[in-house]
Amino acid sequence: MLRTVVAPDDEAEALNHLGTLRRLTGHSDQARALHQEALTIAHDHGHRIEEARALEGIGRAAADLGNTAFAAVHLQQALRLYQALGVPEATQVAADLAAVHPRPQHRGQPQP
Repeated sequence: MLRTVVAPDDEAEALNHLGTLRRLTGHSDQARALHQEALTIAHDHGHRIEEARALEGIGRAAADLGNTAFAAVHLQQALRLYQALGVPEATQVAADLAAVHPRPQHRGQPQP
């Protein structure tokens, strides 16, 4: 297979976009694989924003597939990276994380 030489940052970004498209068209299993590939590339090349996007994509795909524990782990990792980078994506991921992994209630105290 002939493969065009692409910068790793661009490849990770493209894989994340493809993963998002696959998830939005009902193929969350394929999306997770694409985001995993993007994560490996982004991590290996220090491209933190694409690493965070890949983690977010893995988390969203896992949530779609009903694996909430796996989703929560990846969304939490994405949230930490987004917060460290100071980007607005952190707000949405925090909300998604809360929906996937709500905090436990203490007896007699309502959850905020």
